[in-house]
Order: sequence, then structure tokens, then C-alpha cells
Amino acid sequence: CKKAGVPIINIDTQVYDSGYIISSIMSDNYGAGVQCAEDIMKKKETASIVVLDSPPTNSIIQRVKGFTDTISGNGNYRIVDIQHSMGELEISMQVMTALLKKDQKIDVVFGGNDPTALGALAFGAASVLAAFAPTAELLIAARAVLGLSAATLAPSTLSLIRNMFLDPK
Repeated sequence: CKKAGVPIINIDTQVYDSGYIISSIMSDNYGAGVQCAEDIMKKKETASIVVLDSPPTNSIIQRVKGFTDTISGNGNYRIVDIQHSMGELEISMQVMTALLKKDQKIDVVFGGNDPTALGALAFGAASVLAAFAPTAELLIAARAVLGLSAATLAPSTLSLIRNMFLDPK
């Protein structure tokens, strides 16, 4: 790109040789974690919190640090578990499954990025819906959502099945 005169603008990614880019835009990830904690503290007087983090991902590390620094020292907000979700929807769904089986009180799940939060939400919501379904139809629907959610846990397996059965019959 540099030889061709194509400008490169970098957004939220670390670059080892900044000579290749003309501009870099970076998020305030620590500040985002602070804002999340402050929002929770406005909405809930107390909370038992699960943190889904991703040690290799600097942006998530900074968001978690901003979040935990903000609630630190306030006894009304307690982190009951920290799990590594690697910033991925599929892994956060597995983590939430294991956490829900522990039967501990969880008021808040702090996900370090969108896929982490969405994975926790999808599996958690479907699990609660299945557990308290007042009708067989609702239970079946909730189990279908759980099945679809679980299917995302093994996309390579689904791909393998599709490739094994090429004949549409």
C-alpha cells in the first residue's frame, strides 16, 4: 500500500511499524470499563458480578481493569467469578453454561467485548427461559434456541457434516 501511495488508517489495532499508517484512531478501553461500572452502579444498589475477560486481548484487559478499578472498595459490588472467554461468543456460551450449573447468585455479567457479552446473553437467556417455561411449546422453543446456540460452539463440526453429505437427497 505504501509503495502504491494508498493511505492506511488504523482503527483500534496495535501496529509494530507505524511507518505504514498515516493515522491511528484508538478507543479509550479503560474509560469504557469505567463507564460500564458506573452505569451498573446507577442501576443496581448491589451486584454479584461475573467478569468474562480475555487475557491476550489488550482492549479487553483495559476494559476489565477500568471496570474492576471502579467497583473496587465498594462492598455493594462483588466479583464472584472471573472466567476467560477469549473474547469469543462460542467460548463465553460454554463459560456461562458452566457458571449457571454452579447455581451461584449472578446479577451482572461483564463481557469484555460484544461477542463475549452476546454469547453470555444468548445462552443465559435461553437457559432461564427453558427452566421456567410454563408450557411445553415454550420449553421446546427455548430448547431450540439452546440447540442453535450450542451449534455455534462447533462450527467446524457442522462444516464437516455438510461436506460429508453432498448429495441433497
